Amino acid sequence: MLVVNASLAFGAQPATKPVRPLTLPFILAIEPSSFNSQFGGVLSVIGRDIVTGTVVRLVDFGALQTEFVNDGVLRATVPPGLTERRYPIELIEPGGAVVSTVFSIDIFNTPAT
Repeated sequence: MLVVNASLAFGAQPATKPVRPLTLPFILAIEPSSFNSQFGGVLSVIGRDIVTGTVVRLVDFGALQTEFVNDGVLRATVPPGLTERRYPIELIEPGGAVVSTVFSIDIFNTPAT
């Protein structure tokens, strides 16, 4: 026996849940853009459409411990001991989407005096 939802048989549409529009975060600025490898520091990422759970990632290093401040600001901890070089920045959304940016940070090594 075939059972059909009668309301659909007469042209009604099935109920759907509202879906968040596909909006990727957009990064406007980072600060600072360089860190001493001996100390690391806190990187602020400023933008829009950032969602809770988004993580900052340094290409060729990995994800950073990231704090969601609001939909326009993330704070990420840059650990001490990184190799001296430039690291491009990406964002990883909770669903796994990777957002490339034009921003990078420079790690330098200046011995403390």
